[in-house]
Amino acid sequence: MQTGDIILFKGEGFLFKVLSGILCLVDKEWRQRKFKPWHVAFVSRFWDGQPVICEALIGGVQENILDDKREYKSYHWLEIPVDPHDFVDSHLGLKYDVAQYLFTSLQYLIRHFWNRRIPRLLDNSYTCWELVAEFVRDNGKPFQVIYDCPTINDIVRVLDENILGLPDKA
Repeated sequence: MQTGDIILFKGEGFLFKVLSGILCLVDKEWRQRKFKPWHVAFVSRFWDGQPVICEALIGGVQENILDDKREYKSYHWLEIPVDPHDFVDSHLGLKYDVAQYLFTSLQYLIRHFWNRRIPRLLDNSYTCWELVAEFVRDNGKPFQVIYDCPTINDIVRVLDENILGLPDKA
């Protein structure tokens, strides 16, 4: 594991089950996945040999030691190890983007029924998907164009099509 690696955490809890269930209705590939992640973060540094991740949670953008009790996969997405220090410093403490759940839900439905995308609102609040999508874009290897709403199934699809995820704690 190295700085800049993307960490996908297996989905858990009631909200995940409901939203992932809805996603299964509109995405055949998602329905067939054995490992269904929901939360995503990136390795921002190491502390006493432990990976520290930068993630967007309800409390906002923060750094936390990687919880090895949760099931996750790590991906070496960026070509070389990066120094995420400036990115992390400029994002720590920014608010969580609760409203993005509405736009993500609309995105799934509009894409499924009309094969169209809705643009992402560019603001200074983040879901975990938005935070990681912006991080990789700022480091030269975006998952998608800047105006697309990041969705977990799109992120997983891009990662799986381009590299093999390493089952670290699966």
